[in-house]
Amino acid sequence: MYKVVTCLAFEHDLRLVVLAGILCFLSSYVAFLLLRRGRAGEGRARLIWLLSAGAAGGFGIWTTHFVAMLAYDPGVIIGYALSQTLLSLAIAVLTTSAAAACAVFLGGMGAALAAGLLFGVGVSSMHFIGMAAIEFPGTLVWERMLVLAAIVLAVVFSVPAFLLHGAAHRRIAIPALLMSLGIVLMHFTAMGSVSVIPGAGAVSSKDVLSAHLMVMMITVVALSLLFSGFAAALFAMRAEKAAADGEANFKRLVQAVNDYAIYMIDLDGRVSNWNAGAERALGYSEAEIVGQSFHIFHPEEERRRGAPARALTTARSEGRFEVEAWRVRKDGTRFWAYVVIEPIYDEEKRLVGYAKITRDCTGQMLAAQKLQQPSQNLNLALNH
Repeated sequence: MYKVVTCLAFEHDLRLVVLAGILCFLSSYVAFLLLRRGRAGEGRARLIWLLSAGAAGGFGIWTTHFVAMLAYDPGVIIGYALSQTLLSLAIAVLTTSAAAACAVFLGGMGAALAAGLLFGVGVSSMHFIGMAAIEFPGTLVWERMLVLAAIVLAVVFSVPAFLLHGAAHRRIAIPALLMSLGIVLMHFTAMGSVSVIPGAGAVSSKDVLSAHLMVMMITVVALSLLFSGFAAALFAMRAEKAAADGEANFKRLVQAVNDYAIYMIDLDGRVSNWNAGAERALGYSEAEIVGQSFHIFHPEEERRRGAPARALTTARSEGRFEVEAWRVRKDGTRFWAYVVIEPIYDEEKRLVGYAKITRDCTGQMLAAQKLQQPSQNLNLALNH
């Protein structure tokens, strides 16, 4: 422990250490923000959010590593081998994406354990491969116990970070802070485990990147990527809130309609929701009818002929079913109804159910019959 503190205090530029910590927190925050969008999404949208979380989080954490490396002064001039540097970036992005997928697709405590273990080992691998990319005249000697401690710290802090993130009511800043703390402790513990032994010769300029130039470039790119991810998640949340508000207003409007029975039918013909107009027209409360077959509204003779099933088939094949016919209330009385059934499709054009509107037209039907009676009597008199 003393060696780690000494390495941080006397062999690092503390200003750059602070910058690395800020980058680490921003990366973790944006990654968790995008991961939360992935939890809420479905299908292709979920996959895009998870890949975005892996790319933004992995690249940002990789940037943290190299900014912290720039803060490190081993007493010799160093550079970085391009191939191993890019390999460390790939590992950071891939393992972060895989951890995000585990957190979303697995359930319960197992999801946090798998995601934390995968992320901690992945970030540690990124660090040590990045260290292996260092080109300088000399060798690096590692203290194995501190190397193991660094990996354990990364895992130990990542597991509760993913666990807390799984609770939707938690603020993202708390798991992001935990993950950042784990990454920072892993990094500086690993730096404390290494001893630099200078040697004769000079750094080969072939395929070696300048540390200062590389960190400047990747810091700018990382901040751009993090800002883009944050902006995308923010716009998505605002759009979802607007859609949810609109859906809630529409639902309140439908529930408040008393003259029309408006409700949904699932693919099996069961009632899935119920409005006040439906309760008024048909006599069933929402608790009584949701989950029941809509066949119950048809007279017995229509059910024997298979009329309810044909109505859904017609709606699905022709896009609309419309009829005026007798329907049955809860108390067994009949009423003359105007009925419309239309199919409902999701964003991927898959049938998810049917919308049904029923209006009680008994009064209009009886009034029409009363108007027809005098006309029929007059025609009969004229004929005689």
